Amino acid sequence: MSTSPLPPTWTWPVRFACFALAAVALSACQENRVFEQNQAVGPEWAWGETRRFEVNIRDTASLYNLFINARHTERYAYANCWLNIRTIGPQGDTLRSRVELRLAEADGSWLGECNTAMCLQRELIGPGQRFPKSGTYVFELEQDMRENPLTGMQDIGIRLEKLGSSGPVR
Repeated sequence: MSTSPLPPTWTWPVRFACFALAAVALSACQENRVFEQNQAVGPEWAWGETRRFEVNIRDTASLYNLFINARHTERYAYANCWLNIRTIGPQGDTLRSRVELRLAEADGSWLGECNTAMCLQRELIGPGQRFPKSGTYVFELEQDMRENPLTGMQDIGIRLEKLGSSGPVR
């Protein structure tokens, strides 16, 4: 006996339509992603242990959003994580910045997507960035917390999404 609230002849087409809609929605979320990579840092991440990401940029007319991905255990002891980020352009020019990733609310509840043991937080750190030269850009990430080694952080990574064209570079 069927327990579906739909007539038996509708079951297959409705399920197929739901599956197709879900597939389209997921692919739409991914189509503007230019790059995403995560690297393991846990169970302990010491000062000076750099994680390096190389991204080939061809489109210099578009704007991009730069995100940091952080995956940590629920035993991570802090509400944030400070990172030193070094960006090296195709011609060797270097930009250094210090960024705070917010991982928890003031009440201690985790931000991002959490299951029983892990949380993934994706934080926008570079909205509307432009890359003036085509070529390979290198992003180097290091933890800059007071605790050394830092425990509870499992993976760190970057995600780059294309926003669209903003006209010619001047």
